[in-house]
Amino acid sequence: MTTTASEEQHVPPNQLPPHPGKIAYYSIEDGKQRLVSERSVNDVPDTARYAQTSHGMVPVVKVVATTTGNQRFIREYGPQDEFLRATTQLRTEH
Repeated sequence: MTTTASEEQHVPPNQLPPHPGKIAYYSIEDGKQRLVSERSVNDVPDTARYAQTSHGMVPVVKVVATTTGNQRFIREYGPQDEFLRATTQLRTEH
């Protein structure tokens, strides 16, 4: 069973702020930010469209990935270029 952002965060769908409609995905390589892709929010999971903050739910409009060694850092930003949340992934060697 899948859950929507509103169900996961306990926010009724009609109380979510409007989303601008797209999320831009960037990669930082050699200190330069490069646009990798831009996707419609209809093409991403509901839970990736919004982030819970101390000010309530905020639309995610930009995702920036940086790789250093075996770590990948993913940072998400809102419509005012405000930092929303981060994820760190660790690559393991088998």
